[in-house]
Amino acid sequence: MMRTQLSQARALLHRLQADRQALVAGDFRALAHSAGERERLLAVFEGAPDGAFKEAPELVEDIKSAAAANASLMASAREGVEAARHLLSQSQRLETYTSQGARLDIGGKGGTTETRS
Repeated sequence: MMRTQLSQARALLHRLQADRQALVAGDFRALAHSAGERERLLAVFEGAPDGAFKEAPELVEDIKSAAAANASLMASAREGVEAARHLLSQSQRLETYTSQGARLDIGGKGGTTETRS
């Protein structure tokens, strides 16, 4: 394997590890920002001849594992966003808490009462 391919494969693994951190943190802006770099590094594998990475099977397995884990995290994030969207569409008011523990009401009329005659 050429030294350049090996260094790009390592860079891809590092990119996938950074993407994992962004996914866990919910930093989708960082993921969007790194898309071009990720695609460029993935092109190393698409353009490589068969067996080009046979000298680094552990690296290839680490890349596959990281990519699969990121795909799973992305699917979970997508499901969470869809669930939140559904919940918000069903509810007029959402109560949550800030990082300091203060209650925060989002949307809705917030505590109004109805008076009937």
